[in-house]
Amino acid sequence: MFYELYNEPHVATDQFDMFINGNDQYDGMLELEAAVRGNAPDAVLIIAGALQWAYDSASLIQLDPLLTGQNAIWNYHTYMGPKQQHKENQNASGFDAIIK
Repeated sequence: MFYELYNEPHVATDQFDMFINGNDQYDGMLELEAAVRGNAPDAVLIIAGALQWAYDSASLIQLDPLLTGQNAIWNYHTYMGPKQQHKENQNASGFDAIIK
């Protein structure tokens, strides 16, 4: 069974702590992970890229060591539109440089 914790979260780059730990309005990714693992311990999780609608791959690198369980699949969206072509963290051509 697969669970996507948050599809294309539109969290600003400077709000990574809120994304991970939540705030008064939203649960954080760690709370969401705990809920899924508590109810479906053998599930494979689909984790959306934390920042900027799932196309900031650096946020996945930050999130990875914070997860408590295994069986995670990362959801990274590369876009090829004119708004993304010069942004290294938002296009397919810059992906290799970002994840190394």
